[in-house]
Amino acid sequence: MFVLTMIRWFVGYVIFTVEGNGQERFVNLCARFGFTVWNIRRKERFFVCVSRTKYKMMKNLAKQTGVKIRVYKKRGLPFVLHKFRNWKSMLAGLAVFAALLCFLSTRVWSIQVQGNQTLHTELLLLTAEEVGLKEGMAKSKLDILSVQNRLMTAYPEIAWISLNTRGSAVTVMIGEKEDKPDIWNSDKKVMNLKAARDGQIVRMEVTHGTPQVKVGDGVAQGQLLVSGITETKYDNLFTRATAKIIARTKHTYEIKIPLEQEEKTPTGSVIYRRALRLFGVTVPITFETEPENSDSFVYEKDLSVYRAKAGSTNLPATVYQEAWTEYAVSRVRLTEEQALQKAEEELEKQQKEALGQEAQIISTDIRHTIENGQLILRAVSVWEENIAQESEIYVEEP
Repeated sequence: MFVLTMIRWFVGYVIFTVEGNGQERFVNLCARFGFTVWNIRRKERFFVCVSRTKYKMMKNLAKQTGVKIRVYKKRGLPFVLHKFRNWKSMLAGLAVFAALLCFLSTRVWSIQVQGNQTLHTELLLLTAEEVGLKEGMAKSKLDILSVQNRLMTAYPEIAWISLNTRGSAVTVMIGEKEDKPDIWNSDKKVMNLKAARDGQIVRMEVTHGTPQVKVGDGVAQGQLLVSGITETKYDNLFTRATAKIIARTKHTYEIKIPLEQEEKTPTGSVIYRRALRLFGVTVPITFETEPENSDSFVYEKDLSVYRAKAGSTNLPATVYQEAWTEYAVSRVRLTEEQALQKAEEELEKQQKEALGQEAQIISTDIRHTIENGQLILRAVSVWEENIAQESEIYVEEP
């Protein structure tokens, strides 16, 4: 019985209902004409099972007996396969998907940067791409040691770096250098303090060492201020001199501002160029060409990078956008007051860049002249600053 049931399932069969007054006559005619029917039962309706190939032939018998037959259920393998009639396309799709998955597993999908505090992530990623680590590359071509060394060369702020690969993701772990505390004589070196520049001493705070100058003295650049050697009754003591020697110093500046200059005024026109980088392949999204400068217009580029993310993980899809801002160029002539204002702004900028934490500007004497179509500003600033500079003493070991 089990074998017969399995055969019927593989061939396929139909369960149908018979409605009308000639139900028994219909079944008898099925048997007379050689149609094998089984599992005949009467519940709410009259149910009959027959092979799927015979069902269509039974419609004539139904007409002769005045009954109506309707398919109730379809059973068997042919009907199951019919549901998946596009199985060849499905198998092809699965094969392509499997091949694509295997291929992508050999590539670098995403790159993460962790541990950086002051270094900008996007800048690190752009540099990493230049030195051989980029999305879409084959993992077999990734030279980890080379990338690590070249990144450390590009960024002296990096104390250590490690590239970790997990699956198709690469994580760049970075440790940045920290300023070490100034621990006196921590390295056992013997140091003198010399003058970093000419000046007149106004204040001294000597912690270690023997002073060689006093408040009010004028000193020249390179002159010994505090000695790391202290003479005693019995022997000489060697130490690392530490002190703050505050002196008044002079700083001179000469700044030239042409009276006739080019002036750039934004026109309001901005040209955007975008490109999509997907799995290491760059595809332009817009087809704008890079604008060229002319006598009347100049352009300045601003690059923006937008990375696709899933949570905190970078995906291998990045949009690069260049914004080219258009400026109209015109020739203008500055008045003496305008040129002087620009020169004073430049002077202030240079002073701020050079001013140390312990320095302050006491006074600034500014003079200017007009020579050969340009304003020349000459300034002399008086500062108070720490001029002590370490100079190592090399002592031979006994």
